[in-house]
Amino acid sequence: MKPQVLRAIAVSVGLFGLVTTGTFLAEAGTVAQMAVTPMVASSAKELCKTEIDMPQSKARLVSHNTRYVYALVPDVEKGSTCTYQWLRDGQEIPGATGSSYEILAADDGKVLMVRTTVTPPGGVPYLVTSDRRRMKYIGWSQMALSPSLVGDQLGDLLFVDWNGELGVNSWVKDRPVDQARYSVKKGFAGAMIYGPGDWNNDGHNDVISIDKSSGRMFLHPGLSPQRTDQGSKARLGSKAQIGQGWGGFQVIPAGDLDGDGFVDLLAIKQSTGELFLYAGDGKGGFKYPYRKVGYGWKGYDLYAAGDLNGDGNVDILSINSAGDLFMYAGKGDGTFAKRIQVGYGWKGYQLAAGADLTGDGLADIVSRDSRDMLYFYAGKGDGYFAKRVHVGTAF
Repeated sequence: MKPQVLRAIAVSVGLFGLVTTGTFLAEAGTVAQMAVTPMVASSAKELCKTEIDMPQSKARLVSHNTRYVYALVPDVEKGSTCTYQWLRDGQEIPGATGSSYEILAADDGKVLMVRTTVTPPGGVPYLVTSDRRRMKYIGWSQMALSPSLVGDQLGDLLFVDWNGELGVNSWVKDRPVDQARYSVKKGFAGAMIYGPGDWNNDGHNDVISIDKSSGRMFLHPGLSPQRTDQGSKARLGSKAQIGQGWGGFQVIPAGDLDGDGFVDLLAIKQSTGELFLYAGDGKGGFKYPYRKVGYGWKGYDLYAAGDLNGDGNVDILSINSAGDLFMYAGKGDGTFAKRIQVGYGWKGYQLAAGADLTGDGLADIVSRDSRDMLYFYAGKGDGYFAKRVHVGTAF
């Protein structure tokens, strides 16, 4: 068979099951011409994907951005096999050797392309190199837990989507409800979010955000929830600035640490590893002076965890650079007992903690892996957690 110029097609399934097709890795409405070069084939082969036998059920179309992209080479000779290698900014992506590729956070803003080796039956293998496309990642930029933004007994999973909107995923028993995932407010692009509980002591749980570029801290006060036929939905009032200069800190809304009835913040000064307690004043601000309560925290990720061991005091969790998970039991005065290791293998995971998601009175955690899979870990009440359960995706 004579080498020929082929087209690569991107196919995705829309939210309502509609199949949309367009030229892969090219501007909309144009044909991506493929450079063809004879070559020696790899041993890892599969039948070339066509518009008929392509696994469309795995695709997902969200706001005109695909979660998965596929390398289709139509019009090849029947029985031809293909091998694939995906590249990010011109560099081979380890393990990305299938006909489909899932767009991950590492691909955001990067240029993807794919090299496909086609081997006709009894023919000479040839290389098909696609054009390039800059990718947009559609997963959550971050997530956090709140005790509850609607006033019930179960915590809520907060997230910021790829478009900068703050959303809420409500829970029933031990898992999020897909139908109860909704948008609350726009304008959170480039911000870190936190669910501290009732920061201003008005009876409604609030959200705190920090603009990463300016270091300014804002309070988004919780309002009475909106009642609908599908259940209660969270509402937030107008934001108010409550601080500045937070760009160099890792902030942890940690509940009432000092026993005065008001929600407090912990913060790690990233340049030095010092840990400070910023006590809340119950009016939406802070008490002065701030207190240094620890040191040596450089390189750690710190999380507010609620009461993990059932002693009535707020505890914290940390993950070191090796991926070990530690609990620090709160003493009720803003200080903590010596750490105990409660897990390992957490490197590369994002953690959200500080809420009871089952209604049993025990604090639980949610994690997210590098492929945006969400896992739930039920608290046992002794500082440890039950085996993880896969409960959804972060997109």
